Amino acid sequence: MCFCSELSGDTVRVHRILGLLVAAITAVLIAPGVAHAAPYPVEPPASNVSDGTVSDGGTVTFTASGFIPFERVTITISYGGGNSSAAFTSRRDDGFVLAAVTLPRRATITATADAQGSISVEVPLTEVGTATLMATGVTSGVTITQNVKVLDSDDSDNGGNGGGDDSDDTDDESAALPTTGPSGTPLLIALAGGLGAILVGAALLFATRSRRRGSL
Repeated sequence: MCFCSELSGDTVRVHRILGLLVAAITAVLIAPGVAHAAPYPVEPPASNVSDGTVSDGGTVTFTASGFIPFERVTITISYGGGNSSAAFTSRRDDGFVLAAVTLPRRATITATADAQGSISVEVPLTEVGTATLMATGVTSGVTITQNVKVLDSDDSDNGGNGGGDDSDDTDDESAALPTTGPSGTPLLIALAGGLGAILVGAALLFATRSRRRGSL
């Protein structure tokens, strides 16, 4: 009777250990989701432009959401891949070579998000190449980008059959995708650790019972 009581007590203790391990594993799995939950923005960031291809000197409507209501948003327009970043060299009569590099231009526009945390801004595009529109929330730090192809106005005027280039518009338009929740690798590590803890607890229970039976 005494042996049975001791065995029962050991079993209860092992069961308690297993219960604590299960509770700890549950906390590990839930904690990453809570840690990654941000108080803002409520909705995932999203953006859009009215046209993926325009002529230089034209404008597009840049729409973005996911900011804090009424926060200030800075929109930066930068250019790349066009003539604005080309190098220039010239040789003078005395043999001296002049060299210059025109750096890509940048422009900044400031807007204020509405009550829903959204903006809609008319953005002028003045340089040939690829224009990158980047909207950044001053308070939230939320950043959203869109790309627009800016064509030379002379080329676009002569391109009456330019409809064949529409297939490239989709490639030039990109929207920032939000990242929410933990990544897959930490979650797999947590699951593996939890399963290992359960197996260790089960092994302890089996070893305790085997030791008691062997002592009979």
